[in-house]
Amino acid sequence: MKSSTVKENLSISDSEIGEVVWHTLTENGKIEFYDIKFGNKMIYNVPEYEIVAESVAEHFHEIREKRIH
Repeated sequence: MKSSTVKENLSISDSEIGEVVWHTLTENGKIEFYDIKFGNKMIYNVPEYEIVAESVAEHFHEIREKRIH
């Protein structure tokens, strides 16, 4: 994944591709923020709209019932 605005602000070369290491997940399945590793630099909370996917490896999370306390 790459993010031109984030990469530009952090002096990461345009040819460098990051790896998503974590993402948020809303109840309706939408991802809003990513943590991305570019080489030895970790970039946290990159908004979804800043990301351009170079390749995608989808995965799924189990559906959990809401617990009432």
